[in-house]
Amino acid sequence: MSYNTASTRRKSTYLFDLDCRTTGQVKYAGTPGEEIVFYATITTDEAIETGECIAMVRVERGFTVTDMALYHTDLDNATIGVGDPFCCGRFLGPILGSVPSGTYIVGSPSGTQGCTSMHRLTKINRAGDGCGFGYTFTCQTDIVITNGYGNNTFQQGGGSVSGTTMGGGNDGPIPTGAVLGLRVVGYVNPAFTSPA
Repeated sequence: MSYNTASTRRKSTYLFDLDCRTTGQVKYAGTPGEEIVFYATITTDEAIETGECIAMVRVERGFTVTDMALYHTDLDNATIGVGDPFCCGRFLGPILGSVPSGTYIVGSPSGTQGCTSMHRLTKINRAGDGCGFGYTFTCQTDIVITNGYGNNTFQQGGGSVSGTTMGGGNDGPIPTGAVLGLRVVGYVNPAFTSPA
């Protein structure tokens, strides 16, 4: 038995409805064995121009992101982000693709040999569009890599600013023959699969 069963327990508003409802029905944030891991790699067969994106992984409604890593070779002067069609830098970005991350790559996904950079999901944010760790998709969609219009393409929270006029430098194409790999980890939140 828990030591504090006689004490009042409170939750912050950030944890509202995570593991209980007013009806008393229990929700689980995930149990061992329910983790889902996606690996996706691509070698570009043509240049990916600014404003274009590459769909990497399709996720179901209710998919909650718990980890993500992007691997890539030198991308010349491209400035990229990882997100979805509604927020192009929701998880990662802006990333200047010509600057190696300096991260020692261990256990990278198959197909990412030769990659010089690895970027890990570090955003933990429930403000604005709720970016980063713990973000739950409310519809089926794709996680995409977007070649932005420059460093200022991605505003706070990862959303897109108003196009090319807000780009500001480093807006080159992702070159032909570039290798990009994405590792996405998460689970499907039972709250989205249960009957209403």
